[in-house]
Amino acid sequence: MSSTGVRIEVDVSPELGTDKRLTVSSVRDDQGRKVDSHGFGRGGGSYSLGFEPKPDAKALDFTLVVQEVVTAEFLVKPELFTPTKAASGK
Repeated sequence: MSSTGVRIEVDVSPELGTDKRLTVSSVRDDQGRKVDSHGFGRGGGSYSLGFEPKPDAKALDFTLVVQEVVTAEFLVKPELFTPTKAASGK
């Protein structure tokens, strides 16, 4: 992270468990500019979030979202691709 980077630690209580996760929806500075962010959970309800605001930013507005984890399975039957004459350029 650069010298202008900001890192915050968020502790969620009660813990979200395995069926929910904390996500950074958006971060904006006091001038309305979008701020790049990245973050990860460490388990146990603790999250480390990093941000790269512009040097002249005086305040940050965070929108955090708790999402329910949904798992989906897909069964795919691939088909062999056969190019047509038009697609091959002939």
